[in-house]
Amino acid sequence: MTRKISKKKVQRIKKLFGEGFSIYKIALKTKVSYYTVYGLTKLIERGFKSTSEYREHLANQKGFESLTDYYEHLAKKRKRRNNNKELSNLIKTRLEELDKTQLWLAEKIGVTPPCISYYVQGTIVPTENILRKLFSTLKITYKTLDYFSENGFNM
Repeated sequence: MTRKISKKKVQRIKKLFGEGFSIYKIALKTKVSYYTVYGLTKLIERGFKSTSEYREHLANQKGFESLTDYYEHLAKKRKRRNNNKELSNLIKTRLEELDKTQLWLAEKIGVTPPCISYYVQGTIVPTENILRKLFSTLKITYKTLDYFSENGFNM
């Protein structure tokens, strides 16, 4: 979890950046992480006064009227993740039956092992193409994403 830096430090970072110091040197001088300084200087370069202004801009770009609307949308999306368990359980059960690992499955369908882990956790939903490969590899009768949507599997 990131800590909020003081307004005084933000002003100092902006001043040093304006004077032409490198991000690395600014981080050393202000004792703020390189990544925090990098993020702040990128905001400055793009013309934003603060991270909240930038976040508001991103929310508007995604079609939301406000940052609050966007955060509410994300909260609803997170709640729906709990319903992704049907596919999750199907993958887990079939891997156990075949005595195979998530790494094996990842290699077979051409995705990264963390991606398979997300499918198994129910965190993300595979695309139709990946779902087709997944079902084929696990030797399961193919079911479309529409099937899951109609039967309690939310995306």
